[in-house]
Amino acid sequence: MSYDLTHRAAILAEMIKALHQANSWCGETHIQKAIYLSQSVGEMDLGYEFVLYKHGPYSFDLAADIASLRGANIIELVFPLHGYGPSVQLTPVADRIFASAQRFVQQFIPTINFIAEWFGSHDVRYLERVSTAYYVKQQNPFEETNALAAKLSSLKPHISEPEALTAVRQLDEKLRALAARPAARR
Repeated sequence: MSYDLTHRAAILAEMIKALHQANSWCGETHIQKAIYLSQSVGEMDLGYEFVLYKHGPYSFDLAADIASLRGANIIELVFPLHGYGPSVQLTPVADRIFASAQRFVQQFIPTINFIAEWFGSHDVRYLERVSTAYYVKQQNPFEETNALAAKLSSLKPHISEPEALTAVRQLDEKLRALAARPAARR
């Protein structure tokens, strides 16, 4: 079941909150990769289609939703450090708007928090490697680790095979940790 814009926006707002709580920069790349993995492994059918793009899996529909939330003054871009890209933050309006959706969002909090804590302190290069490793793994579910790393590196030549191999191994480790969590909605 795919969710409507209000429910998707409530999940996005929760992810933004969780990323900030995990000390994430919380730029659009962080949100894109976090939602990609949350949707893929967390049984959240948000309806976003992802394609392999410049910095890994990317959803144009998700980018449009982020722009819509910005236009509605629910999120804003801030520039915490001169010379760095923007960070996405919720405005005070967000809490009021999504208060009624909290019961719906509650079922996804464990996955959202897991992904946010995983991604929180990492830079966009790490996010690209790991999310692309997951993308490659989904496309090639029966491939061995080394073959997945080689495919990742061939798709993204700026990622060396050793970096790709590390990314695939880190991904597998996190996916095992996610699967081992106490029963929540997965």
